[in-house]
Amino acid sequence: GSTFEALASSRVTGSLWLDGGTLTGTGLVGYVQSVGGTISPGSPYGTLSTGSIVLDSLSRLELEVSSLGVNGFDQLSVIGAALIDGTLDVSTIPPFTGGVCGQVVPAASFSWVGSGRFRTVNGASLTTTRAWRPRYTNNALELTGYDPSLALGFASSKSLGVAEAGATTTVDVCLGRKAPMSAVS
Repeated sequence: GSTFEALASSRVTGSLWLDGGTLTGTGLVGYVQSVGGTISPGSPYGTLSTGSIVLDSLSRLELEVSSLGVNGFDQLSVIGAALIDGTLDVSTIPPFTGGVCGQVVPAASFSWVGSGRFRTVNGASLTTTRAWRPRYTNNALELTGYDPSLALGFASSKSLGVAEAGATTTVDVCLGRKAPMSAVS
């Protein structure tokens, strides 16, 4: 397949049928239908924006992470709906020490996720104590760092509550092999 690069200054409307090819860059393209194609945001790092996107079971989303700073990682921004399937390939670029418990990379944002999750995630395990885990929300995909060597047990399924001066807040908690992040309020 061919490679289509969306330049930072590009604004492409209409549809892009990606049949085994690669879409890369940091511009904006319209509707993207990938059949066995590769979506690779960044040049080398940055955000690729699309209208809506469909990734079939043979498609790939390739993300690179070199830091948690601005322009230190790739991101896919979908203005419309996203139907997700296929493979997520994560590359942590040395000398960055990624996958540390508590690190969060906003890998993708969606106006609406129609359905799906990646069937396969490659490159998530970095060491015995550092790894990335995809965390899906209604409108985002985050890579969250966690320690896969920690085994946690729970005595009950009751929720954990934190109260301080009557204020309610959400706190992210890294939980080892169990759920990667939990909302605590």
